[in-house]
Amino acid sequence: MKRRQLLQSTLAFGTLPSVALAAPADMTHEPEADVSTDVVIVGGGFAGLTAAVTAARAGAKVVVLEKRSYCGGDGVLSAGIIASAFSEVHKAQGFQGKADLDSYWQLIEEGHTDEPLSKVRDNMPNSPMYSGIAKHDPNVLRRSAEMSPAVAAFVMSYGIDFLPINPQQPFLLPSKPGSMPKFAQAMLDELQNRGVSVLPDSAVTGLETHTENKGQDRVTGVRFVQDGKTQFIRARAVVLATGGFSDNRQMMHRYKRVWANIPKGFTAIGEGVPPGHDGDGITLGRLVGAAVEDMESMPKLFAAPKPGVWLVD
Repeated sequence: MKRRQLLQSTLAFGTLPSVALAAPADMTHEPEADVSTDVVIVGGGFAGLTAAVTAARAGAKVVVLEKRSYCGGDGVLSAGIIASAFSEVHKAQGFQGKADLDSYWQLIEEGHTDEPLSKVRDNMPNSPMYSGIAKHDPNVLRRSAEMSPAVAAFVMSYGIDFLPINPQQPFLLPSKPGSMPKFAQAMLDELQNRGVSVLPDSAVTGLETHTENKGQDRVTGVRFVQDGKTQFIRARAVVLATGGFSDNRQMMHRYKRVWANIPKGFTAIGEGVPPGHDGDGITLGRLVGAAVEDMESMPKLFAAPKPGVWLVD
């Protein structure tokens, strides 16, 4: 399959196959690998592709596994609005407004709230930080704010053009319509040029571990299914970039306290949004002893029955 075929039309979504996730077997000897590499990226959305590009640029041998038949994830559906403090985009446009990091951070801090979803929804037009309904780790948010200009520069480096910044919303960088599929394809093209293997229709079913001398388990690779065949890739590092869990009702009811406040008729699966947000990466990590944090604070879009009406929690 050609790389350009990996980024399929974002309107042609089918039902994804259900793949059972398995806990790793207790073992002191690793199984024989079908392939060995430096880094395996599980998930071919924007996070996964960005991780793959970063690792490849650092000289690592990389394999990307994507369970869908295309790469780009839900990012290719987005409007392409990037939140950032003063960046290369601001500079290129000669932006004269106030967009410094401290002001951006203050705005993020003010976004923290315990208000009911309905109140946040009503105030949404005035809130550029939709994720503010949840209380995230402030250290993580601060780091995110500090890195935001680098994110904007990374996107811009792929030739993505931006519309003029609204002085009333100086931290929102709107890309031109159709930019996000172009962005995904540009990353795929770079990965191809760098010899990275990108495997669509490859659902990871488990993480392989190896017990070392001190009795500690180390993740040594992944098991995945492609064309009905189970394969094993040995890797020095595994990156889980599989997205959230909005299609997993059990996880939603366990972690999303706001779930009970969603108006009747609303769903976590929006019209035009592909299925597959089943928390499989989170489950894979937990099966090998990984800890989870801020599960109740993960922002998520909710779509109303009427197309084009969205809530964010």
